[in-house]
Amino acid sequence: MRLGLWTLEHWQPPAGQPRPVLDSNLSFWTTVGSFAVPLLILAQLVLWLDRRGLPVPAFIGWSLAAWLTVAALVIEPSGFPVGVAAAGCLIVGSDRQGR
Repeated sequence: MRLGLWTLEHWQPPAGQPRPVLDSNLSFWTTVGSFAVPLLILAQLVLWLDRRGLPVPAFIGWSLAAWLTVAALVIEPSGFPVGVAAAGCLIVGSDRQGR
């Protein structure tokens, strides 16, 4: 069996999947498929804007807060509520810069 991500076995419920298929899913979702890379890119954008004295748009904080809130409600306990606090800081910071 090859460990491709697009096999019919991957569409079966996790309880019915063979161990190699579960391992390939885990490998994908904890590396390339995770939200770590997009969040790192977002952090770089925020730092880039800050270093140039440009305000971070409030929609970035609100969008991040909405996504993290939904994620925190879907999987408990998790570290997602910590991210909501960071999104709140982005919202407050953009409001203060806008004044």
